[in-house]
Amino acid sequence: MEYVEFTGSPNLQSPIMLIAFAGWPDAAEGATEALKYLTRKLPAHKFASIDPEEFYVFTENRPVTRVNFRGERDITWPVNDFYAYRSADHKQDLLIFVGTEPNLKWRTFSRILADIADDYDVNKVIML
Repeated sequence: MEYVEFTGSPNLQSPIMLIAFAGWPDAAEGATEALKYLTRKLPAHKFASIDPEEFYVFTENRPVTRVNFRGERDITWPVNDFYAYRSADHKQDLLIFVGTEPNLKWRTFSRILADIADDYDVNKVIML
């Protein structure tokens, strides 16, 4: 799938897809922080990311630059990650997307989300 880098292919049962976008619709980061919390506590495993290059104006969504403990500069680009959680009873799993609201190509970006949902037979999508 164009623009998506897969690091795995989870086997999910009847997943519900949870979506949260950082940016204007993410009041006080409530939605994204809630899903990040879920990914840590369940735990969910990252299995794919959307490459930010085509979807952001980097003068509006600037990458974050930090100096690491070795004195080297690290750059963090806008993140768009997919996580999978297999429930203990294996009856209904979760597919979680935490991303940054894109500046460009919303239709293409939305198509990627829809294609991932189709590929994993998502039966319900909930956007926070």
